[in-house]
Amino acid sequence: REFLLAAAAFADVSYSVHNAVSREFVESLVADVEGEVTDAFRADFAVERQFDFHEAERRELETEVFRVEWSRAVGDA
Repeated sequence: REFLLAAAAFADVSYSVHNAVSREFVESLVADVEGEVTDAFRADFAVERQFDFHEAERRELETEVFRVEWSRAVGDA
């Protein structure tokens, strides 16, 4: 949420990566600040083991990448 709001304040276009089940959330938040998701695609994202509590050496996460066009800065509201 914070990243998307910051992107809306500073960029005309942004890209963000989210869990694959986040599409409804992203589209709703973007619409609330007068932006538009113009493209989205699914992608597997590999995460290597980084911490002692990680059990697997590598894990594949299902993600979705969103391209967003922002029509105005959030601070203009």
